[in-house]
Amino acid sequence: MIQKLPTVWVSLDILNGGPDPGVITKRLGVEPTSYHRAGEARHKGRGRWGEDRWRVTVGPRETLKLGPMLTELLTRVAPGEDELVELCEELGATMTIRCTVLPGDEAPGMTFTSDVVRWAGERGLSIEIDVVVGGRD
Repeated sequence: MIQKLPTVWVSLDILNGGPDPGVITKRLGVEPTSYHRAGEARHKGRGRWGEDRWRVTVGPRETLKLGPMLTELLTRVAPGEDELVELCEELGATMTIRCTVLPGDEAPGMTFTSDVVRWAGERGLSIEIDVVVGGRD
């Protein structure tokens, strides 16, 4: 029997970053994977976005290992990492590292290495884990 691996995404989110996501992109020198404005329609008719969100995402991947994806995420945002705190303070925005897991037959390793925790802590980021329950649609 073939086991189904969990599907995992990791993202850096900047929330409520103001009226123009292009300002964030330009200041950080990093292209977002996606961005949404408060009030825009959400995917698959799930209502509307309640806040602005600028996001860089790694994944989705079927994996049991979260660590390499987090390392890749930090590498992708590295060009703008020195600007993150100042930019968010200017915009009144908050930052979050979000790990989203769609469970499979096994749970992924949810280890946060000291370099990831240190990086997040030095910039005042929270780390969130979302486990999606109820199907793979």
